[in-house]
Amino acid sequence: MALLPNIFLIGAQKAGTTAIAEWLFANGVCNPEAFGNDGPEPYAKEAHFFDHDFRFKGGIDYYTKRYQHCTHDNNVEYIMDATPETLFQSKRVHNFYEQVAPGSAASLKIFIILREPVAREMSLYNHKASEFKRTQDMEAWFSNVADDDGNVMSFDEYTTQLKYYAMPFFSWQVTGFYVNHLREWIKWFDREQILVLSYDEVQNNPEMVEWRISQFLGKQFTGKLPRANVRGDAPVTKEKRTLPKQAGKFLIPLFHDKNEELYEFLEAHPGPPMEQHPFPRFEEYSLEELVE
Repeated sequence: MALLPNIFLIGAQKAGTTAIAEWLFANGVCNPEAFGNDGPEPYAKEAHFFDHDFRFKGGIDYYTKRYQHCTHDNNVEYIMDATPETLFQSKRVHNFYEQVAPGSAASLKIFIILREPVAREMSLYNHKASEFKRTQDMEAWFSNVADDDGNVMSFDEYTTQLKYYAMPFFSWQVTGFYVNHLREWIKWFDREQILVLSYDEVQNNPEMVEWRISQFLGKQFTGKLPRANVRGDAPVTKEKRTLPKQAGKFLIPLFHDKNEELYEFLEAHPGPPMEQHPFPRFEEYSLEELVE
């Protein structure tokens, strides 16, 4: 009998989810299987079930089909859905599992990686720009990086589209408002079920992240997460960060107050014992760093 995921890596997008997912998959954690028009990338990592209505309407039959190879007969212990957009779907995840088997939501293990939000936005922009230049697909999810003539916008130009971020009605859609999403998740899941990880630690101390995840899941995993900013045994000097002026004037103050709310939230709602505490403050951009 096919099993459902018991691990969720809910984001954040462009915060190291792929590295952690690949490490866990290499250690025998069962990943979704792509089929039909879904595959193969990124659907061998991300099921995109809860965030896509047309898939969600397929119900348990659709979801279990993605994991039909994950069975007790294959000695599968852990099954993971590493869809970053599940970040926005806490209630849907909870209600789905409770409908399938009452009480089952309480057994899920959920983790999230948090990255400084302005840097995450820049990384997402660069990813979108790269994908658009490669495909020129005006219908793809990344096409909002291009203007009507099919030219890739600058980050300043791209950021003008994000002005709705500042509107309260749309704030639930902003990935970098991490505290908003965590508040929703603890409405439906116990805080002890949610491990919050730091992107900076993933980059600079992956061995500690391996330990935290192993402790959280109650199983020792082999292999190594890739260490960033290292060439051989010598650290690579980090280049000075640059942030375009127009984008920075909007994004820096937008995220600053939400970051402060996040630190207060995590202090008031501590997680499982292996979680980093206190959670490290982001190395935020300053207005003095802005470039023309």
